[in-house]
Amino acid sequence: AARVVNSTSAPADPAFVAIKQVALVPSGSAKLDDLQKELTLMKQVRHPNILRMESLYVDLVEDALWIRMELMDRSLADILNLAEEGVELSEAHMAQFAADVSQLALS
Repeated sequence: AARVVNSTSAPADPAFVAIKQVALVPSGSAKLDDLQKELTLMKQVRHPNILRMESLYVDLVEDALWIRMELMDRSLADILNLAEEGVELSEAHMAQFAADVSQLALS
């Protein structure tokens, strides 16, 4: 996560974004081709249940891509970790997850 700094004025409630770094691998590899397809798709998707990719930076010095994305407060990994620690999800929460996923499939 990174805090967005506005050079003109400091906001009362600073905004945060997610920063993902992806190492570039030699051209033509399957991983790089898959990444290109994923990024192309992410640029086009606008849905309330899917994180937005805001921008992409290429770092030629470190041979990496830096992807600025909308920050999510919690992830599915967080939910799974809570379940492993014995925290149980209510049926209402599970129903909401299922409804959100169903809405994506119907969009």
